[in-house]
Amino acid sequence: MADASQSNGHPLVLGVSVFGLYLVVAALLILPPIADRFSTALIGIPGDPLEFVWNAWWIDRSLFSFANPYFTDQLFAPYGSPLVWHSVVPLQSSLNAGLTKLVGPVAAYQLTVLMAFPLAGAGSWALCRFITRDNLASAVGGLVFMLSPFIASKTMGHLNLLYCGFLPIFYLNLLRALEAEDPRALRRSARWLGVSSLALMLSSLACAFFAANLTFFTFLWWGWKKAPFRETSRRFLRVFRPTLILIAPLLALFLGYSLAYDMWPSSRSNYAYNPEPLSYVLPVLSTSAHQASVAHLASPGLDHIEAAAYLGLFVAPLCLAGFWLGRREPFVRLAAGLFFIFLIFSLGPKLLWDREVVEWGGITAYLPFGIWRHVPILGSVGQSGRYLVISYMMMGVGMASLLVWARKRFSSKAASLLAVACAALVLFDFALAIPTTPLPPPVPLANRPGRVADLRPGTLGMYYQTQHSRPLIGGHLSRPPESVLAAYDKVATYAWLRDASRPAPSRTQMLADLQSDHVGDVCVSPGSKHDQVLQQYGFKPVHRDALTAMWGVPGPASD
Repeated sequence: MADASQSNGHPLVLGVSVFGLYLVVAALLILPPIADRFSTALIGIPGDPLEFVWNAWWIDRSLFSFANPYFTDQLFAPYGSPLVWHSVVPLQSSLNAGLTKLVGPVAAYQLTVLMAFPLAGAGSWALCRFITRDNLASAVGGLVFMLSPFIASKTMGHLNLLYCGFLPIFYLNLLRALEAEDPRALRRSARWLGVSSLALMLSSLACAFFAANLTFFTFLWWGWKKAPFRETSRRFLRVFRPTLILIAPLLALFLGYSLAYDMWPSSRSNYAYNPEPLSYVLPVLSTSAHQASVAHLASPGLDHIEAAAYLGLFVAPLCLAGFWLGRREPFVRLAAGLFFIFLIFSLGPKLLWDREVVEWGGITAYLPFGIWRHVPILGSVGQSGRYLVISYMMMGVGMASLLVWARKRFSSKAASLLAVACAALVLFDFALAIPTTPLPPPVPLANRPGRVADLRPGTLGMYYQTQHSRPLIGGHLSRPPESVLAAYDKVATYAWLRDASRPAPSRTQMLADLQSDHVGDVCVSPGSKHDQVLQQYGFKPVHRDALTAMWGVPGPASD
């Protein structure tokens, strides 16, 4: 496709301009609908956004105190916990923390969410441009990925996966390094590949696993089409040498904490998270502006954050046409192959229909992901629908390929009008509906030092910590330290606070447990059994709202 039009402008200037264009588009789509809630509600659904607010608070606290950001002493006190398998996302959290100092925590979070969209668009544009050599066609291709239901669904509260825009940048650098014939160009591309790999590690571990999948299948394709596998292996080793050097310290950190705390990640697969055929043809997810129009056609169970698989009644046919029309180009064929591979993987280990496993004559309908999910690293993301991020990325290439084909056969004006029409169809088909959730009200503490005990499940206690800055007995991590939870269960008061069905300790025992750990305040759910017992035991009422009852611990507390 080398004969397609391409600007001769400086790549950096061109890239910044494209990023700015996507930023304007994203701002016009996202900000006006939430303008009346911009400072009072976070983008997302209840729960997960509060975790990322805490991440920004912790990154700011750890960096300015020169502490290790991957270990916190502020959760699960007095033991602390590693954060290596928690979505602490240092890149997004640093951006969020920096913006917080300028505009406050709520606006900072909204802007951090917003910035993910032009990152995805510009990253996809750069990948499409490398393959098609056409700026205008690539701009529409970037729009496909930027507005894809996968990215839209992550506004619900998955700030790690929302920043999947580093993934096409990684893949661009991989392809560029593999194609480089000049040793200097190869070294330069390999260094950029290392930087983009590090960005993936610092922004989303799941996306790092997706990058490993892209690398694996590209290795197979390169060995099949380009060079013998022995030569391909040597080339990949040269290409990834800077990457291995840059990520080695992080890998050592992850390995060390995993060994020390026995916190190995497991492939957790839940059928409720997997898409089913209707998910691909109906915009049933609540982050689609069309969801209300089609909700009656599908089971309510399809409206789930990991079932965001809608390919577009208009967008998908155009992208598939682009794959077919651009099939003479090797990288377009590669993109088409990757699209179908991860489309199949996204269905999960077993075929579902109406949230039930399909069986034919008593035989379960197994799918390839049933095997793939057991492959180390490559199958580590248990929610199969997340693998669709690669398919959406390749759909952008298909759209760009279609428009390049049109530019070769039609007049410049006609081809430009077609590009505008395709962009309009993407905007309509992938129209966004951004969810918001009100901020919890602030919660005061007893007017004395001390730790805070909040052993309820969920992120609410971590959000309160961003305000009171006290060490927390408890916490909520995607992979909590099991050894710490076991230690808590050996303390009668903490075991009871974790599970009210256990026997309540005596008042004397409870005060002894809390005062020995310098606990000054206890958070419980209002109206719960915990709430009633603390009142009976003479704890000091500090605050009460619909979410939290705060009680001060009688007697001295210091930290």
